[in-house]
Amino acid sequence: MLIRKATIHDIDQLRHLYSELEADGVKYQPEHFVMGYRDDRFFDSIFESSNEDILVAEENGTVIGFSHVMILEQKKVACLKPQTAVYIQDLDVLESERSKGIGTLLIDASKEYGKSKGAD
Repeated sequence: MLIRKATIHDIDQLRHLYSELEADGVKYQPEHFVMGYRDDRFFDSIFESSNEDILVAEENGTVIGFSHVMILEQKKVACLKPQTAVYIQDLDVLESERSKGIGTLLIDASKEYGKSKGAD
């Protein structure tokens, strides 16, 4: 298994994963979620961003999971030390591949991504 940054070549597989993620959201929290569509501009904005990426879990050339990570500055509050955090916006593993530790690998890779970007 390989964990790496996503590229434009992964978009179709990422769309499938996002669709699966949203279907779960609609199923379990229909009061909050609807099915959506992520166009190329959505992915381009992430790939071109300096503070976010999508990490993918790939096995045999197939993307089987992802973590959309962002580096965020803490809101400036006078009594708090300034901090930078890594934030996982979205995470999904193909339903057929769940319970194999892939989500844990993606979370660990997200933490490492944050450290490499200077997150506290």
